[in-house]
Amino acid sequence: MSIIPKVIITLISLSIFSCISLGNLTDAGSIQMVLDKDKHYFLESQKEIKAGAKKIDALSKYVKLLRSINTDYCPRNFRFAFLEHVQAWENMIHQMKEKESSTFKSFFVGLFALFVGQPQFAIGVFLNELQEDGVDTSKVFNTWNQVEIEALKYDVQIRDN
Repeated sequence: MSIIPKVIITLISLSIFSCISLGNLTDAGSIQMVLDKDKHYFLESQKEIKAGAKKIDALSKYVKLLRSINTDYCPRNFRFAFLEHVQAWENMIHQMKEKESSTFKSFFVGLFALFVGQPQFAIGVFLNELQEDGVDTSKVFNTWNQVEIEALKYDVQIRDN
């Protein structure tokens, strides 16, 4: 075998390896951008609540912004997990509007704990109060766990700062 075919095979191998490696970086970067936007929108909703906005209004806006996040460049499984999470939020908003309850006093404290990866605290504050009001929160919690799992497949971790 002459040197030319060996060089061509080597270049093709390097090219394939580079594409695979760069693809993972792109996937991880795309996932991180989605998670960063999600966190930014959530923190903005917190500011609105502190400024006096109704919780249901701020949360509805947050969910609309979640829906607008472009996940086109993320891996397919992450996209599906994130979409299911958004749909779970939309369903919960619908339940909250039906209940029209004013007893969501610790709602965002619990959500923040859930968001930064402290589900044990979130369960105590967030899930219990909403469950008492008849709002099923299990789907939001479960879908967020799936988003985290999919992100971890690409070595992307949820940032708590």
